[in-house]
Amino acid sequence: MAAPNQPSDRVDTAVQAQIRATVKEFRAIHGLSRTKLAEKAGISLWMLSMFENGDRQLSLEGALRLCHAMEMKLWEILRKVEN
Repeated sequence: MAAPNQPSDRVDTAVQAQIRATVKEFRAIHGLSRTKLAEKAGISLWMLSMFENGDRQLSLEGALRLCHAMEMKLWEILRKVEN
């Protein structure tokens, strides 16, 4: 396991931040509440709220569920992450 603040941690943080920004943008554009998106994705409202607020990281399964609900591919979000 990498030591804290190593490149792998920064990448993980950057990925989480990009997914978070995409989810927030999607909800704003489509006028979706957190409740509606959580229901559509099959995740709990608590999990989505905690993730959007930056208080919890999203699992790969959670990210894939959100992508499916937003009709996006995960790679479309990940390609926006700067190196």
